[in-house]
Amino acid sequence: MYSPFLKLSRLFIDNAHLKRQNFGSLISIYLEHALANTLSAKKRAKQSEARRERNFSQKSTLRTSIKKVLKSIQNSDKTAAQTAFKAVTLLADRAVNKKLIHANKAARIKSRLNQKLKAAE
Repeated sequence: MYSPFLKLSRLFIDNAHLKRQNFGSLISIYLEHALANTLSAKKRAKQSEARRERNFSQKSTLRTSIKKVLKSIQNSDKTAAQTAFKAVTLLADRAVNKKLIHANKAARIKSRLNQKLKAAE
């Protein structure tokens, strides 16, 4: 009996060496072979793959900017920390507007970074 889940499990087993960055290609392989019989379904699969990659990139940028703030606080560079914190707040708010992260998570990120900035002064 044919099952798309069986095919998916084989893809995961065969491509277990792939890292997280290459995981999207595995999903796109699955979407090409297992689903999307109609033209509209193929288009939706392509759109969702493009959105997934964009969302992953934007979340990664947010995490990197958070690390920049923490590193500049650790190095006692207050001006760099302030500018990086402004960038984090903009990126976090933008991620909330695009529904990449929850509003409470953005508030928590900004609050904790601001606490660390105040403590470093």
